[in-house]
Amino acid sequence: MNKKQINIQVSSNTFMVDRMVFAEYYPEMKGDILRVYLLMCRVVGFKNTTFFMGRDEIKKEVNLTTHYVNHAIDFLEKNYFIKKVGQVGRANKYIVLNVPLYDSFTKTYILRESIPRTRYYLKDSLNGYAELPVEIFKGSILRDRILWTDRKIKTLMMLYSYHFVDVFGGVDPSAIHCIANSFFVSDFVVHQIGCHKNNLKKTIQILIRNGYAIKVPAVYRVNAYSCLSEKQYVGDLTEVTQHPGDDVVTVIRMTHIPDIKFNNALKRTQGAIKL
Repeated sequence: MNKKQINIQVSSNTFMVDRMVFAEYYPEMKGDILRVYLLMCRVVGFKNTTFFMGRDEIKKEVNLTTHYVNHAIDFLEKNYFIKKVGQVGRANKYIVLNVPLYDSFTKTYILRESIPRTRYYLKDSLNGYAELPVEIFKGSILRDRILWTDRKIKTLMMLYSYHFVDVFGGVDPSAIHCIANSFFVSDFVVHQIGCHKNNLKKTIQILIRNGYAIKVPAVYRVNAYSCLSEKQYVGDLTEVTQHPGDDVVTVIRMTHIPDIKFNNALKRTQGAIKL
């Protein structure tokens, strides 16, 4: 566990990003374009898909000049990530669309505007998505390119995409979990992020050190109602009595958790999860 106590924060304000955005699917989704796109997703949240913000305000949010903001928005509009639908005062009004497909042979993007950009459709797709707390995507994360590299931002989003605190107590351990002072990281996750496994482990450790996640010993117990006798998360080791046959897996838990997922975890474990 971390040496200093870090309390879990429950977030009622979240937004979604399709897994393809941070899984090395789009070759140009990096740098300025990535940051402007994440700002747009953060602003629209879950409630609607409409974005309107003046260019000067966008420049302050992502610490870019007008030239680079315009370049990023032009790319996103041209390649079907967003669509201009009008103006609000002097600010252009955009819709954040369902992400396009990418044809690696022709190097072109394919519009998918007909598919609604909703939690239901993203969950139902094969790609999946990350539900991200708004508060951690404000400030330096979109402005400071030295502190927040593309890999660090994408790793943070990847952790959230596997973060099912109600089912696993944290990040799905089949994807990533802690082993002593290191981590198990599946080859599939490494392929998604597109870097060497050791570099990914170092990035995860940095995020933990910076307080974005913690290590939590979680108790897994055989499900008495399952014919397959698989083990399921029943609570944190500090909050439940360990039974013979239980497994303890040290999972990664994000320190800002969407309220729906956290409340589901409380119900499922009967409160056996520590804030």
